[in-house]
Amino acid sequence: MIVVGIYISRDHIYGIKTSLASGEYDASLGHKLADRVLSQTTLAASAKVNKLSGKAIRDIAKKLMADGIVPDEISIACFGPFASLDKDDDGPALSYGEISPDAHFTSFRGFSLKVRFEQAFKEHGVNAEITVQTDVAASGIAEWSIRGRSSVRCLDKNIFIKNENLVFLTFCGGVGGVAIDKSGRPINGVLHPEMGQIAIEKHASDIASGFEGICPHHDDCLEGMACEGAFFSRFKKNPNSFEEIAHDTQNEAWDIHAFYVAQLCVAATLLFSPTLIVLGGDVFREKHFLRRVRRHFFKRLGGKDSKAFAWYHLLERDDGFLQTPSLPEPGVVGAACIPAMSIGSGSVSRIGQLND
Repeated sequence: MIVVGIYISRDHIYGIKTSLASGEYDASLGHKLADRVLSQTTLAASAKVNKLSGKAIRDIAKKLMADGIVPDEISIACFGPFASLDKDDDGPALSYGEISPDAHFTSFRGFSLKVRFEQAFKEHGVNAEITVQTDVAASGIAEWSIRGRSSVRCLDKNIFIKNENLVFLTFCGGVGGVAIDKSGRPINGVLHPEMGQIAIEKHASDIASGFEGICPHHDDCLEGMACEGAFFSRFKKNPNSFEEIAHDTQNEAWDIHAFYVAQLCVAATLLFSPTLIVLGGDVFREKHFLRRVRRHFFKRLGGKDSKAFAWYHLLERDDGFLQTPSLPEPGVVGAACIPAMSIGSGSVSRIGQLND
């Protein structure tokens, strides 16, 4: 089965092509896909275009056909939120793979990825199955594929555990998160999680300054206080000034941002009890920031009693409970892994081997 994974960011559309066949789980799948993504030829072999639009999607279909790539399935990972990610949902009020009417990027509201990709490929006589997931879910699936069979040792304890389930949190233009269960599937309900919309405790400095965040819907939600826009607002800089900000390590804005990131980490830990949490976003390029988050995380999780969660031995790990992504582009890898969830027994634990 020829699969084309499409990852759509705010600035570009990336693609990766692979082959999946029914069979036992190949633990190296994620690594093999990662190698191909990191090579200079991978993106050129499928597609890379600027911005999401109907024309961009038609250009992708045209290029794939010209390269002799005829997909059986196209899996798309994109920013949301989505009206529905349930393929079995036939309700008139919801549409599978359609970006929600209240999405932050107003030009994409109501944009149906499923319909647009179907139309673009049908123009070439290709009736490919279309699968849509959130960008953060794809990143979580990729990290699970890479780490899911590795073992780690808890510090000072003769306890070995497997990285069988994880939470992936991202702090970019928006704030999002996903929990990946032991079968490699993202945990969704009626809709996908919107972790960035949870209410949080405000930092004392934000209260004193009157900073209410930048979310158009709430004054005290995590996304409004901890997205990239909020981060740069505290520095009074634009998003293109990251290199300049990176050197200003003494600025309190770093610690304020870590204070909010840690709150979501604590909530995710208590809700999903993962074996690890992976944190994505440009701010994590600075190693001191992850140390700040860890400090706030343990302080907040322990509360007044530092031993309140001593039973949760997974927090004490050789490689750390809170980590940054092991892949430079986890979303691209995850997009190609998504179809594997429907192969074999219907579980990622049965995904096919990668055939070069």
